[in-house]
Amino acid sequence: MSESSRGHFNGLLAAAVLPLALAACASDTSNTSSGSNAFYDRVQRNCGTMRMGRVSVNDLLSGPLQSVVFLNTVSQFKDNKMSSQAFAVATSTGLNVPRDNPAILCIIDQKTP
Repeated sequence: MSESSRGHFNGLLAAAVLPLALAACASDTSNTSSGSNAFYDRVQRNCGTMRMGRVSVNDLLSGPLQSVVFLNTVSQFKDNKMSSQAFAVATSTGLNVPRDNPAILCIIDQKTP
C-alpha cells in the first residue's frame, strides 16, 4: 500500500471513529490484563489473516499498517463500550468494506466465550 493510500485509509478510519476515540480513555489500548490479552490473542489467531479490503487484521493490530484508531475501536468493543453493531459500522466505514465483511464478523465472534 502506498504512503498516500495509507494516509487516506487512516484518515477514513479516524473520521469514522473519532467520536468514540475522544470519549475513550487512552489507557484502553494499553490494557495488559490476561482477559484483554486473551481476546487479542483469539482475534489474531482466528481472524488475523482475514482481509478487510487490502489489509489483514494482523496488519492493523500489529503489522506494518498498525492503526491506533483500529486498536482503539477494537478495545472499545472488547470493553463493552461499543455494541457489535456499532463496531461493525465504525470498522466498515473506516475501511470502506461491507458491514458483513467476514473479518469484522470474525472479530465480533471472538468476544463470545
